[in-house]
Amino acid sequence: MRSYLKKGGIAVADQILFSGSNFLLNIFLVKLLTTADYGLFGSLYSIYLLTCISFIAIFLEPYIYYKNTLKDTLRYTSLHAGLANALLVLSLLFTISGFLVQQYLLVYIAYTFSTCVIYFYKRHFVSILAPKYSLFISLNYFILISVGLLCLNYLIEKTILNAFFVLNIASILSVLPSILSNSQFKTFLYKTHNIVEFSRILKNQKKYSFHCFTSGVLSWVPNNIYFILLPLFYSREINALFKALQNINLPITHLNIAIVSLLVPIFMKSSKPEKLIKTISTLFTVLPLLYLSIILFSLKYIEHFIYNDKYNLTPLVVSIFLLSIIPEIIANIYKAYFRSIERPELVTKINLGNAIIAITCSYFVYRFGISGILTSYIIVNTFNLISSLYAYSNESKKILQNNYKMI
Repeated sequence: MRSYLKKGGIAVADQILFSGSNFLLNIFLVKLLTTADYGLFGSLYSIYLLTCISFIAIFLEPYIYYKNTLKDTLRYTSLHAGLANALLVLSLLFTISGFLVQQYLLVYIAYTFSTCVIYFYKRHFVSILAPKYSLFISLNYFILISVGLLCLNYLIEKTILNAFFVLNIASILSVLPSILSNSQFKTFLYKTHNIVEFSRILKNQKKYSFHCFTSGVLSWVPNNIYFILLPLFYSREINALFKALQNINLPITHLNIAIVSLLVPIFMKSSKPEKLIKTISTLFTVLPLLYLSIILFSLKYIEHFIYNDKYNLTPLVVSIFLLSIIPEIIANIYKAYFRSIERPELVTKINLGNAIIAITCSYFVYRFGISGILTSYIIVNTFNLISSLYAYSNESKKILQNNYKMI
């Protein structure tokens, strides 16, 4: 038991450190880039997140599941590592090409590839209950991102091209030690018979992958579609303001992700998951309120020292924006429970409803800009929580009925 608690603590520290690196990235870039460039970064970053979600859904979620059910796990890991390393080489080639021709989109694509590679190796170590090696990657990433941002601040020109260049080099270097120190990872997916074998594996996993992909893409819509719509309806500058507001929520959402990622196995082993759900839900109701009080107290300092007085963050807008995520982060707890009882289709249905409502609420964004986004957040996240509670109530009744029949 003590060993599991230790590994759980390391896993949480790993998630917080990796998420903290991305939070630091967003805070520094909002200071370093112009408002228009940061608005562009916000749009590109949302597409980057969608790509990472898709990669995780198609390759990594099935990998974690099937790795624990197959006999020849070494071969299975080797083929996936070969794909990851091929992406890493592509990332390096795109980085060099983009830098030579001064085209930020090429370096942006390279950064997306290298992040997918990081996710593979981190998920691999977590899947074999060796989170300390995943923590090592996160620590490297944090140090290199910090050094890169300092270089961007003091040594090189502050442009969107250089920003992605720094991020990608940090990503590549952070994962290289893990690859080079393990002979199992020193592989490359290029031989025909390996590609055929890997294709066969993907075909066998297609149902599982499709479900994960659908749920993942749908979960992306409510929080990221507005980064695409705002530049179309308004301007990059308004998009930058939205990104600046979203940054304030990141510590709470990242903490939620870190804890929720551990809940599925905990729920599976818990004799009273409903008690645990209430405890964690209470925690994520109280924490945002305490965090909000700190933010409101220091809002003027945030505007001046972090955002360089580029954005006018009014207390009312910040409060509504932060409080509106409480239903979402509580709903995530229930979704982890649904996965633990092998009902992931419930998550897909809830996320589908969220996505439809978010797209419908695009009208508010078109008419009212940031105020429209706040309205959409409140409607979508309220629906998210109500749907999760309704599904949880139905599942609880079914479990009670089954238990009664067994008696």
